[in-house]
Amino acid sequence: GDTWPWAKAGLMMRADIGTAHSPGYAVLGVTPANGVQFLWDSDGNGTLNQNVNKGTTKYPVHLKLVRSGSTFTGYYSYDGSSWTEVGSGTVRNAAPIEDVGLFATAVNVHVPDAVSLATFQGLDVSHPSVATLADAFNNVGITADDDPAPGNFDGSNSFSATALADAGLTPGAQIVHDGLTFTWPDVPAGEPDNVAGTAAVRLSGQGATLGLLGAAVHNQTGSGIVVYTDGTVQPYTVDLPNYSAGRDGSNPAGPDVVADCDYRNTASGPANVDYQYRVYYRSVPLDPSKTVVRVTLPGNPDMHVFAVAIG
Repeated sequence: GDTWPWAKAGLMMRADIGTAHSPGYAVLGVTPANGVQFLWDSDGNGTLNQNVNKGTTKYPVHLKLVRSGSTFTGYYSYDGSSWTEVGSGTVRNAAPIEDVGLFATAVNVHVPDAVSLATFQGLDVSHPSVATLADAFNNVGITADDDPAPGNFDGSNSFSATALADAGLTPGAQIVHDGLTFTWPDVPAGEPDNVAGTAAVRLSGQGATLGLLGAAVHNQTGSGIVVYTDGTVQPYTVDLPNYSAGRDGSNPAGPDVVADCDYRNTASGPANVDYQYRVYYRSVPLDPSKTVVRVTLPGNPDMHVFAVAIG
C-alpha cells in the first residue's frame, strides 16, 4: 500500500528473524515511489545502516536476494528473466545458515499507525553449492618467489610455493594426516588456491571426522555446518591459528601442524626468514552412521581453507 514513499515490501535475510538486533541482516524491498531499495548491516550490530535504491516503481516486480559468503546482493526484474542489480554489500557476522522471509512495512516515525497491504507470490529459496572445493577458491595464498605480486593471504603477503614444496606440499600432492587423505590445491602459484570465508561444497562421504587444512590471519574462530543425506544439519565451530608462528614461536609446533615454512613472500619477494609460517590441521567430529552431502565452511574471511577430507 502507498502509505509513505519509502514504505517497503520484499525479502529479508537475517541470522534470526525473530530476535531483535540479530546480525547478518539484509533486506530488499520495493517502495511506492522510490523504486527498489537494498539495505544491509555493514558493521554486524543488527541494524540496517547502508542502503542503495535503483529503478522506478512498477508492479508487479520480481525480487532476488543472493548471498555469497558474507556478500549479499539484491536484484529486481519486471519480467522474471532479465535481472538488474540494485546493490551489493558485505554483511558482517552473518550466520552460516540464515533465516529467509518476507516483510512489509507501512510506517516509520513519519507515519505512525499506518496499515499497508502487500501481496507476494512464488517465494523460492535455493541453496547453491559448488561441486568441489576448488570451484570455491577465492583467494591467492601461495605465490612463486619470483612473482609474489598476486599474493593476498593477509592483504599483500603469501606462502612461498618453494617453501611449501620443501615441506611436502606441492600442487596436487596427497597428504595423509590423522588418518585422512587430503589433496593439496592443484593450481599454479599465483592463482586462487584457497577459500576465505563461507562456501557451500558438495562433499560426499562417511566417517567420524571432517578434516580441514588451512591457516588464518591472526588466531581465528569460525562456524559452519555439515548437512547429511537424511536432511539433518550439524553446526560446528573450529579454530585456525595465525599462519605466522612468530619469531618467538607463539604458535608452537605440534601434531596439528602439517607444514612449517622458513619464510613467506611479501610484495617484493621472499622475506621474514626469522619467522615460521605454518599450515594447520583441524578436525570436526561427524556422525559416522550418516553420509555427508554438503559442508559449509566457516563464515570468517580471515580463515583460509586449502583442503578438506572426510574419514
